[in-house]
Amino acid sequence: MGHVVALCCLFVATAVPPCLAQVGAVWYVDGSGSGGAGTSWASAFADPQDALSIATPGDEIWVAAGTYRPTEPDGDRMVSFDLASGVALLGGFAGFETSSEERDPEANVTILTGDLNSNDPDIAENSYHVVRANGLAAGTVLDGFTIRGGFAEGDGVDRTGGGLLVDGGALFVARCVLKENRTGNAIPGALVLSGGNGAGAAVVGAASVNFEECVIRDNCTGDGAMGAVGIDSVSGAGGGGGGLYCEAGIVSLVDTEISNNTAGVGGVGDFEWITDPVSVAAGKGGCGGGVLAATGELILTRVTIDGNRSGIGGDNASFSQAGAFGGDGGGLCAVAAVVVLQEVTISANETERGGAGDLPGIGSSGRGGGCYFECSTVTGNDIDVSFCRTGNTPPVYYSFPSGAGGGVCAVDSSLTIVESRFFSNRTGFPETYGGEWTSSGRGGAIALNGSTCTLLACAFVQNETGSIPEATVTMFGGRAGHGGGIAAWFGGTLNLVGCDFRLCRCGSGGDSYDQGGGHGGSGGAVHADSPLTVTNCNFAGNRSGDGGTLSPTGYGTVGGSGGSGGAVFAGASVVVANCTFSGNSSGGTTGTGIPGDPGLGGGLYCDAGGAVRNCVLFGNSTASGGVEESQLFGATEVSYSCIEGWAGGGTSFSADPQFQDLLGPDGIAGTEDDDLRLTADSPCVDAGSNLLLPEDTIDLDGDGDTTEALPLDTARNPRRWDSPLASDTGAGNVPLVDIGAYEWHPDCDDDGVADSVEIATGEALDCNGNEIPDECDLASGASLDCNANWIPDECEIAIGVEQDCNGNGVLDSCELLAGTSLDVNLNGIPDECEPHFLRGNCNGIGSTDIADAIFMLNYLFGGSAPPQCLSACDCNDDGGVNVGDAIFLLGALFQGTGPIPGPSISCGVDPTIDSVSCDAFAACP
Repeated sequence: MGHVVALCCLFVATAVPPCLAQVGAVWYVDGSGSGGAGTSWASAFADPQDALSIATPGDEIWVAAGTYRPTEPDGDRMVSFDLASGVALLGGFAGFETSSEERDPEANVTILTGDLNSNDPDIAENSYHVVRANGLAAGTVLDGFTIRGGFAEGDGVDRTGGGLLVDGGALFVARCVLKENRTGNAIPGALVLSGGNGAGAAVVGAASVNFEECVIRDNCTGDGAMGAVGIDSVSGAGGGGGGLYCEAGIVSLVDTEISNNTAGVGGVGDFEWITDPVSVAAGKGGCGGGVLAATGELILTRVTIDGNRSGIGGDNASFSQAGAFGGDGGGLCAVAAVVVLQEVTISANETERGGAGDLPGIGSSGRGGGCYFECSTVTGNDIDVSFCRTGNTPPVYYSFPSGAGGGVCAVDSSLTIVESRFFSNRTGFPETYGGEWTSSGRGGAIALNGSTCTLLACAFVQNETGSIPEATVTMFGGRAGHGGGIAAWFGGTLNLVGCDFRLCRCGSGGDSYDQGGGHGGSGGAVHADSPLTVTNCNFAGNRSGDGGTLSPTGYGTVGGSGGSGGAVFAGASVVVANCTFSGNSSGGTTGTGIPGDPGLGGGLYCDAGGAVRNCVLFGNSTASGGVEESQLFGATEVSYSCIEGWAGGGTSFSADPQFQDLLGPDGIAGTEDDDLRLTADSPCVDAGSNLLLPEDTIDLDGDGDTTEALPLDTARNPRRWDSPLASDTGAGNVPLVDIGAYEWHPDCDDDGVADSVEIATGEALDCNGNEIPDECDLASGASLDCNANWIPDECEIAIGVEQDCNGNGVLDSCELLAGTSLDVNLNGIPDECEPHFLRGNCNGIGSTDIADAIFMLNYLFGGSAPPQCLSACDCNDDGGVNVGDAIFLLGALFQGTGPIPGPSISCGVDPTIDSVSCDAFAACP
């Protein structure tokens, strides 16, 4: 589609799949054989390494099903299957094929494994990298293998890419499964305290790599290590990119699955000495359970990212110390990268919990003094450290938030996301609860930290930030994370066009026994502290979080407030145009004790003002407050909008927008069967302002014009379509834009696509040009289809495919079949449409008599004009007109030689098909 090309044309990978047609030699490998010269299946090598050592650019290596290892048992772990530059390494053969197209990698599983001793899950002796590609030329191919058992626990680059390591150059990877690989845990006290990256595959060194039809699953990066004891330090982070790690370069994935991968756990923290301060902060959990892209470009097309997890934040066993943040980006994490996602499904991914702090304190959070003394032991990352701590009271500890972005997290990056679907992603929650900085992480589906992001035609369903359970310490209940669908903060911009948010929610704040309850998360669908524009979007059934409660035994502080912005919380500048908000709700307060404040703006909450233009906000709710405040709170400009309970006057109003079906068949707001399109006589139809339509900055219709007014609605139907039943109450030239996400259009088949669009794209036919799809004309009975071929009869008649000789609108063939017309000569033409004549009445005057014989003889021999109807002169019905017809007629008239063949008594059609015709015959009606 045009807009996709416009958005993505700058992001083209350079490593295109090479042609696999044989150019050089073919080398054969079959591990079941005894090993030969490799020139045929009969003399195949037993080891791919033999073929790799002699293959040259243009060659292919065909590997039969089986399991192959880079080296012998207990061999050198540094040895890998090193790909040869410009050579295609192909798996999936049965061992008899004569063409690479005959192979079947699914049936003939070909495994490259780093499990040198065949004893997994004991991986101590496994290869650092199963397959390695170092600076190879374009045309290098890895196709049709299962790659497993890599364990990258070396130094530097050898701590990345357990299954596949690409270091510079180019590579095309197709139909490969990379599974059950991992990177190593960091070693305490070593220079590297973090777990390695990219357990399944790692692409480093500005490489250009394309993955196509691959599966990357069940891989795991290593854990971080505790920092050095005796100096202030930080423990290492868990490894990132459980499935795939990309550093610089261009990486493209097409038709690929990334599932059930995990990033590593952050290193544990150490204690704090009061008299001789030493602090070892816990390490952050690994980021990008599925994919970590650090700089460079990442392009995903028709990729599924499912069930991946970021790493758990490091715990801290010391007094007054906090655990660490959980890892970000359960599915995908981008840092200073350019990311393009097109037709990508991101589902059921999760950021793991933040690290836990020390044992719960029982007094105030003051520090210092010498009245308290306790010793303890920290166990983690293969070491035990004993320590003591003095203090006035046991200091209050903090647990840290879960990571951000259950599906995707982007830091200082640029994202373009087109026609993608996010569902059932979530952020986790801390292991140990309490602490005013504890939260369940931001952005159930997407978290944007200082990043710019444009989303076009994306769907968000049932994404959430996790709730905080009851606090177990004398602290504030934890605060739930913001942005059940998307959270954006620390600069950047967020631009949403044509997106749909349903049933996303923020979690509830934690309860507390002694201090304040935690606040509920705000922005059930979107929380943006960065500039936000929202165009052509639907928000239905989303909810911000409830505030946590305070027990009556507390010290008088209140319970947590409910989150505001049931659908959208805008903390910075915001422009919302032609959107629909319905069935969303902001959080309330629950339980006993002194309640906090309920959330405001069940539909939209604008914390810094904002503009609402051509929008519908109807059927949203808050725990308390007026009807208008339940829809919208804080906007400084409201124009040409339909808002339930609106009392602000101006160009906006409060009438029922008359949706097609507000709750859908299931009666539940926000589910996918809700139909928020407008009826033809809705007060929102032809009631918006054309002047307030935003510019088509992303070229939604792909026509190259980014300064025109928005040309399409959220269903990709044309904007500004006139309804014959609606009054023009908006502003601008007719046709006037409708209010809300959908423009009213005739849609006779009720599939959400306008009739005009289906006709224009060829999805539906309109042979009679009445702007109604033929199938709807037929279904309504406005057009006939007597021959049941799904083409209106009038169209078949118009183009001459079928005939309607009597002009009654019914095909001749149907009338003949039904018997409503006769066809005595069986020529396929109804008799009423053929010329009627009286045989023997050759001159066409009066009745048959001698004058007809004379007329015939003059025509045959005297040069007289021909008769109007030759069939009438064919008296003996032998298919011609000659002197025999005159003799036959005279004999019948005067000698009684026999009757004249019909039609001879009354006018009729010729029952015999022959070469003579009767174009006209005035004597018969």
